[in-house]
Amino acid sequence: MPFTAEQFLEVFDKYNQFVFPMQMVLLLAALYTLIPVAIQSKNARRIISGVLAFLWLWAGIFYHLTFFTRINPAAYIFGALFVLQGAFFFYYGVIEKRLNFRIQNNLFGILGIVFIVYALGIYPVIGALLGHSFPFSPTFGAPCPTVIYTFGF
Repeated sequence: MPFTAEQFLEVFDKYNQFVFPMQMVLLLAALYTLIPVAIQSKNARRIISGVLAFLWLWAGIFYHLTFFTRINPAAYIFGALFVLQGAFFFYYGVIEKRLNFRIQNNLFGILGIVFIVYALGIYPVIGALLGHSFPFSPTFGAPCPTVIYTFGF
């Protein structure tokens, strides 16, 4: 590792203080994506794709490229890949409408719900129990919870 655990947590500190209160907006956007799925809206694919695009672009630009590069040069690559993924969600989900999201009554549906609940609720609780309190913790919109949340869909 090119950085220490302390340096890693300091990145979260600087990031969280800089973007506050945007963490709440990102969390509300994520929660909003659950409504179209639950009511089976015909616009669900575009709404979810748009929010996922925003989350991935946010994590790429504001976390990786703006803060994580200070301790890890590979963050330039991570940031570029997150931005690319955000662009893919926007193009294929919002513009082309080729991505579909729905609740399924099978193992995949259950795992999807578990990933979403984990990203939104369990992940931050585990971090707090491990002593990583705000602002020294990965809030929603940072890469890890964003990726986990995306797996849910």
